[in-house]
Amino acid sequence: MGEVKPELLDVGATDVAAPASNTPSPAAPSDGKDHGRVSAGEIERIAYRYAGLDATRRAAFRRKASQTGISYRNFPVVPIARHDRRVPLSYAQERLWFLWKLDPASIAYNITRAVRLDGKLNVDVVREVVSMLVQRHACLHTRFEESDGIAAQVVDPTIGHEWVEHDLRALCGTERAEQAESLIRELSARPFDLEHGPLLRVALLKESDERHILHFAVHHIVSDAGSLELLTAEFVCAYEAICDGRPVPLVPLTIQYADYAYWQREWLDGPALDEQIEYWRKHLGAANAPVELPVTARHTGLRSAQGARVGKIVGIRTVRWLRELANQRSVTMPTLLGAAYCLLLSRYAGQRDVRIGVPVAGRNRAGTELLIGFFVNTLVLRADLDAVDTFGGLLEQIDQNMAAAQNHQDLPFARLVDALHPERSLGETPLFQAVFNYLADSGATASLRGLTVSSLPRSVDTARFDLVLGVIDSAEMEVAFNYAIDLFDGATVRRLLGHYVEILEQVAAGDDVALGSIVLTVDRCWPRDRADHGFSSVVGRVSARAAQMGHARAVVCEGESLSYERLEAW
Repeated sequence: MGEVKPELLDVGATDVAAPASNTPSPAAPSDGKDHGRVSAGEIERIAYRYAGLDATRRAAFRRKASQTGISYRNFPVVPIARHDRRVPLSYAQERLWFLWKLDPASIAYNITRAVRLDGKLNVDVVREVVSMLVQRHACLHTRFEESDGIAAQVVDPTIGHEWVEHDLRALCGTERAEQAESLIRELSARPFDLEHGPLLRVALLKESDERHILHFAVHHIVSDAGSLELLTAEFVCAYEAICDGRPVPLVPLTIQYADYAYWQREWLDGPALDEQIEYWRKHLGAANAPVELPVTARHTGLRSAQGARVGKIVGIRTVRWLRELANQRSVTMPTLLGAAYCLLLSRYAGQRDVRIGVPVAGRNRAGTELLIGFFVNTLVLRADLDAVDTFGGLLEQIDQNMAAAQNHQDLPFARLVDALHPERSLGETPLFQAVFNYLADSGATASLRGLTVSSLPRSVDTARFDLVLGVIDSAEMEVAFNYAIDLFDGATVRRLLGHYVEILEQVAAGDDVALGSIVLTVDRCWPRDRADHGFSSVVGRVSARAAQMGHARAVVCEGESLSYERLEAW
């Protein structure tokens, strides 16, 4: 990486002020590298001056920076978007906009979260806090529009959010619980209008005077799972402060998601990503054969968003042994569990080269950890089972591949697809069909003054991908498959899940188990009927065919063919 030279950065005066030097800035460079003759604080001040330039001068600056060998990693995300009414979409947003235009009624990209509030609740404060958080995060009052074929996001403070209350206190216990579940499913399954908004819906269900459910639904184009975790944490923080009569202790935001979208569009382009693209091109190779999943129906076009879920708790002893194995091999639990998943898919598909999608938070720019937005990126993890013969060898390979992938995660998945040009279809995700998602969940509840906040299970099943293995690693370890019901039946996925747990049990109990010794037993639910056929040699069967249909084509190779008669004579 080239050093940053002050004479290069003569970008002129600007009306954008950098944060005071004695205030820690969320926009400071986060790569931990030496920035040459210019300090991190000076780089930040230069970046803020850059933010005040018009688009033409910013482009000229980036060209000069590229020619000088300065990396995009030097420059933090700074507030640019507030100068413009229309802000470009991030690469991830661009894909979701395209999919929404194809099917505006789809709920595949609804993200929901429900929390239970037990205790004395001040509903007026709840409404105040939600309104405050919507104003704090520009993404939550954003809409989308398209002009001349180019989509943009528009921050619009007039949009606000949808708020609704449902009073269930008059219902009896069983009826109340059923109605609450039905309402949550209904609230989760309503589509969003990206052009007009709002893109956040909040509902409060009153089960009793001291028992409530707060439900959030937001479209993925302005949020992700990490964002809803942040929204919940900020809600708890602000609610407690207001109830106590204290100022809300949330760190002021100096940037918004729209600024990140500008940074991504302006800096993650052209030569800046050549090295990243080259890594992925070499790592994934030219062949991108899809994993042949055990589907019961084939892709025939744009599939529905309907999904289902089957889950299972892994035995306590197996989990303990898995943790010991991960510790012995100096790998993480996601690496170990992901390696077992690759082995499972290889066995089912009969393929030795397996690729799976692995989501990462995508918040590796300073300041983004404080924002709500669509940051999550997807990495493609490749497993070459021809190169290893033991599970320990597979673990080492997956660990190395994951570390390298993490080092090249700045490349947005959409840009990777554009660069590799794989075969595309509306019904399939390019480059992978199966996804692995690991979540370490403490399962802890938040206790406020007279109020306990705890998460509720997900309320609606959709399928963004064909098959997703999700692991929730908490006091217990749950493994679960979310799957597209257009492609799989429940029995097949339950069998798949059982075999995954079998693999975990075998690798946990052994010492560097040979891959060939890992057995997937016949599930008790499989049909036992078997047809018995008398032995007949291949030569005898060919002769029989030659007598029945001697002129019929028997084999084809490189455009030439042989009949059964000629094959028998040969």
